[in-house]
Amino acid sequence: MEKFRKFSDWETNRFSANEEEQAAASSKVESNAKLLAQIADLEAKRKHHVKYKQDFEARILEVDIKLLKIEVEKNNLNDTREQLVAAHEISKTSRKEGKSYEQD
Repeated sequence: MEKFRKFSDWETNRFSANEEEQAAASSKVESNAKLLAQIADLEAKRKHHVKYKQDFEARILEVDIKLLKIEVEKNNLNDTREQLVAAHEISKTSRKEGKSYEQD
């Protein structure tokens, strides 16, 4: 027979696990938020350069903006991949077919 745990022990374990998950999710959101803020700043600078006909500077900033957008998309795809891997693991345990008499 298993040993019984106190409710307070169980509660601290449960809440610490939830806090770790929330911290991981918030760090991903913060990294994307920082990237989006950088994109907004670079777009403002690019518009300034376009206005004053500084073509090369504007094109350099366009490339930087595209690179940051690709990073945001990469982060989103990594999150989606993690969710799909977790769903795949869950489906392995939940999808069980029964055997018929014909199968050995």
